[in-house]
Amino acid sequence: MKPRPARRQQWLSLLLLCLPALVCAAETDSTATRPPVIALIIDDLGTQVTKGRRAINLPGPVAMSFLPGGEHTAELAKLAHDNKKEVMLHLPMQAIGQHHHRHSGELMADMQQPEFLDILSRNIAAIPHVAGINNHRGSLLTSTSSNMAWLMQALYAHGELFFIDSRTSAETVAADMAQAYSIPSASRNVFLDNEPTPHAIRKQFREL
Repeated sequence: MKPRPARRQQWLSLLLLCLPALVCAAETDSTATRPPVIALIIDDLGTQVTKGRRAINLPGPVAMSFLPGGEHTAELAKLAHDNKKEVMLHLPMQAIGQHHHRHSGELMADMQQPEFLDILSRNIAAIPHVAGINNHRGSLLTSTSSNMAWLMQALYAHGELFFIDSRTSAETVAADMAQAYSIPSASRNVFLDNEPTPHAIRKQFREL
């Protein structure tokens, strides 16, 4: 959703109160019969109640993406759904050179397929009213064709989920693999808050 100019400062003020991982994806209709469409996704939700509620209370159809292991994920996902927000799974995936602790439910490149699919299934089940998925980190996993094939095969079997490639790496094959398996998909165009300062976020909104 594109904020009206008069409300931009309100949006920025609200967004700065929210969790830092705000992702924006923008697409245009290839037939040129409709104006461009902007989708705003706020992710990293589920670990903090107050910030999660602030995000959910943002005006308009902003999507909310929840970490599967968040202490408050189920509660906040239900609240988001009740407030007419689209609910997503913010799926933890292995990053390149990852040395920090693993997230609960993180998919790793060295997993065998049965373990990979079991963890994925449990992650999806952890998010009430889930409509789609975007990746949390994942610069290594999203560039691995076999892992992305397993993921998209599972989403195809599920039959109801879309996939947004957060594009944490230029080497990602996630969106291409989603297309190959006929999964509704799009890719992130702009990170709004890689640098979480008012000046930097305004700059990213201008780019958007």
